[in-house]
Amino acid sequence: MTVIRDGAGDGYLVRVNSSNRLKASATTASIEHSINHEVGQAYNLLFEVTSSGSDAVILYMKNTSTTLDMVIEGIYLYVSQACELCIRRDATGTPVGGSDVVPANLNAGSNKEAVGIFQQGSAITGVDGTETTMFKYKFTGASSTKFYNFDQDIIVSRTRVITIECDTTGTLVSGMFPFNYHNTDTHE
Repeated sequence: MTVIRDGAGDGYLVRVNSSNRLKASATTASIEHSINHEVGQAYNLLFEVTSSGSDAVILYMKNTSTTLDMVIEGIYLYVSQACELCIRRDATGTPVGGSDVVPANLNAGSNKEAVGIFQQGSAITGVDGTETTMFKYKFTGASSTKFYNFDQDIIVSRTRVITIECDTTGTLVSGMFPFNYHNTDTHE
């Protein structure tokens, strides 16, 4: 057997067998669990609004972190009637008519807070410009909340925006965005 010394000089040894396989005992965890447990940067953003306009922006999320990307896992949704919801990215402008929402940190031992602008409203205005449609869901009115896992996590880079629009006036939309902050360079 070959012996490998640790690179930190602490005197720890690792064995390698004749097939060049490291003899180790390992524990694995998802990146989401690691971010929540070790860094305390996992959140849920809960919102509930009734749309008061056609194609009204009902949720506005802007990542204002200067160092971390916001990573959105999916969305839980409930709607009161048939409607179409559209999740868009890269809205520009200043939101008007929304009220602040504070995302809940999912690590009770963490004192960190989500870094961004988070607003809900029946018809948030002032956010126009180039928007690219990412997802659309056609609802026929559900009796329960449904989770939509994104095929790929939505990455909201620094200074970028995600919005949700509802196409039907008078629709109650309740939802929750699970998200975390992550930096691929530092794995925080």
